[in-house]
Amino acid sequence: MKVGVVSTNSSPYVIRDGDKYSGISIEIWEKVAKKSDISFEYIEAGEDLDNAIERLKNKEFDILVGPYTITSKRYQDINYTIPYYQADIALATSKNTNNLEKYIKISKMFIYIIVFFLFVLIVNNLIVNFDIKKSFVDSILDSIPNFKNRKMYILYTIIFLCLIIVYINTFNPDISLTNNKKDYLVDKNLAYYTDNDMFNNIIKKYKAKSTLIKVKKTSDHKKQVQDNFIFNYYIKNQDNVYGFLDDSSKIAYILNHNIKKYRDIKIIENDLAFVLYAFILPKKSDHLDIINEKLREAQKEKINQIIITKYLGPKFGNHVTF
Repeated sequence: MKVGVVSTNSSPYVIRDGDKYSGISIEIWEKVAKKSDISFEYIEAGEDLDNAIERLKNKEFDILVGPYTITSKRYQDINYTIPYYQADIALATSKNTNNLEKYIKISKMFIYIIVFFLFVLIVNNLIVNFDIKKSFVDSILDSIPNFKNRKMYILYTIIFLCLIIVYINTFNPDISLTNNKKDYLVDKNLAYYTDNDMFNNIIKKYKAKSTLIKVKKTSDHKKQVQDNFIFNYYIKNQDNVYGFLDDSSKIAYILNHNIKKYRDIKIIENDLAFVLYAFILPKKSDHLDIINEKLREAQKEKINQIIITKYLGPKFGNHVTF
């Protein structure tokens, strides 16, 4: 079989070293090919994934191996194998996120409850100890609880808890200390380099701003990792760009190399969107069924998880579980 691969900007899925290939997609394919008793050769399919698909339709390749997303638009002309990996889109930044606003909101909530609690006790004392001979001001002052009567503490606790329940059920306050993406991404400028519906929908959903950048194409694995264009763009434009969007596996792979100039960058949001990666074959390919069968076997035998862990660590192991 002629196996088309695009090594341009495809790490960690396709990694090229001269005429040798490695990476997540490559190793999973090689396990499947061995199980299927398929002999093959790798052929560079150019610098663009979409162009490689056009060449596949022209019968230049028997299969395309790499990070190809499953989309409904492509189904008319090609066949996908079953997915071998689920990727998610993540947000990376060097900006520090804190929960100060959350603490302020929660503090305000308890202040409101305490004030209402004291109001309830004052009204209760005012009614119970009402004396027509006293002035209104004196009655109010005498009704302020002093909390000296310890026998009343249980009752006070019950009343206070009841007020908390009533407040939460009435006003539905946000008491989570985790950041709400809908709040803190509003009007934030996010960089990305793939102009498609998925990224545009993320920007629109969280009411963020966006900067579409043109990434330099390279098949040099060292440059993809140590001199990554989107990482470099972000570092040079931190005053204007809050962070950047990309496949979390690609981001994590670069960060796992502990490159000094990228040390402050971290993933702060995962699961902004999901995509499934699969191999691509021409319509009516005789190889589709056997490849799918062996892909299922590899998944059941945890082979894919072992490969993912090798490149990305155990955190990404569940990305191959379907």
